[in-house]
Amino acid sequence: MLETTNYPTRRRWLESAALLTVGTALAAKSASQFSWPVEKNRRTKTRHQPTAVEKLVQETPEPLAPPTESAPLTYEEFLTCFHLRHIQPHEIINPHYGTTRGIANSLPPRELWRAMPATLFVADEIRERLGLPLKLITSAYRNPTYNRACGGASQSWHTKNCALDLVYEGGPRAAYAIAEDLRREGFFEGGIGLYQTFIHLDTRGHNATWRG
Repeated sequence: MLETTNYPTRRRWLESAALLTVGTALAAKSASQFSWPVEKNRRTKTRHQPTAVEKLVQETPEPLAPPTESAPLTYEEFLTCFHLRHIQPHEIINPHYGTTRGIANSLPPRELWRAMPATLFVADEIRERLGLPLKLITSAYRNPTYNRACGGASQSWHTKNCALDLVYEGGPRAAYAIAEDLRREGFFEGGIGLYQTFIHLDTRGHNATWRG
C-alpha cells in the first residue's frame, strides 16, 4: 500500500527531474548559440589600417636641426618639412591673420600642428590631378573665439587644425569630384563639403559629405 501510494509521487518527481535536465541543456545550448557571434566578433576584430595620407605624414622626417629654447621651430618651418608640390607654407599661414567683427585669428598651438599635414597632402594631390592652380586658402585653423565670430560650428574641424577651405581654378565642382575619387580610393578618410566658390576638406578620420 505504501508503494502504491508513493509511486505516482515518485513518477512525477522523475518526470520533473527529466524536464529540468532537458530544459537546462536547451538553455545552455541557446546561451552558447547566442554568445558565439560575440566571441567570433571579438576574435575577428581588426585594427585601423592607416590610410595612404596617414602613412605620408608618418614617414615625413623631423627637421634635421632640432629647435632649441632660444630658437624654437616655427610653424612655417614645420610646414616646410612636408615638401608639398604645389602649396607653399605662406599660403597656409596667410588665413591665420584674418579678422572678423573685430576678432583676430591666430596660428594654431604647438600641440595641434601635426593635425594639419594630412589635409595638406590631400589638397596637394587634388591640385596635382586637377592640373589647375590653387588660387586661395580662405580658412585653415581658427581659434575658438574667431570661429564663433565667423559663425562656425562649435565643434568645427577648423578649431582642431585639420580642415581647409580651398578655392581652385576652374571652380569647386571639379575639385570636389577629385576629392571624392581620392576618398573612394582610400587615400584619406574625412569630410568634403561643396560650396558656391570653394570646397571644404578635412581629415577627421571618418567620412562625411555635404553641399552648402
